[in-house]
Amino acid sequence: MIYCDFTPNGLPLLRHLEKALATSDPDFTGEYQRFESAKAQLSDRQFAESLEAQFVAKLLYVFWQGFSWNLECAQNPVNKLRLQTDYEELHGESLFQSLPRVQSSAKAIHNTLQHFTAEQKNLAFQMQDYYSYLETIGFKLAHLWGFQRGNAYFPEVIPGYTQDTALTARYARMVRTDLGFCCDDLA
Repeated sequence: MIYCDFTPNGLPLLRHLEKALATSDPDFTGEYQRFESAKAQLSDRQFAESLEAQFVAKLLYVFWQGFSWNLECAQNPVNKLRLQTDYEELHGESLFQSLPRVQSSAKAIHNTLQHFTAEQKNLAFQMQDYYSYLETIGFKLAHLWGFQRGNAYFPEVIPGYTQDTALTARYARMVRTDLGFCCDDLA
């Protein structure tokens, strides 16, 4: 018998991100309204689903990077120095294009855009702007959330694991400072 209820799914993570931003980021409401307006005007469900699937795959990967980085720091403290790198490197964003879900979504997006009129393309770009906004803020939060989730998970499955509360606090403070707002719903 195979346990099948452990499939990673980034959609709840996206919804959690949107909820957190709705209560913390003053720019979220405007970004979301422009996205929803463009989505309604475009009314191409496949395109919207492809954009979301691509973003969700990236978001889940960034969450995983934070989660696994936590364990790497516990096993080899020199890995804590990665906090001094830029976010793109910390998140592993250079590997996005090698993720199967990102590849398939990019292909679907490209193929759909080929058949759009100029007006439809403008609406599609407005929708893409929303995901660019989410990437800028959301990747930072998702990585931090993954790191924090490791603090709760690893003590249960890794003998001798202890969380580094100082690193966790420093990382959370860095993200809050860089975002310019306080998102208390971090875990």
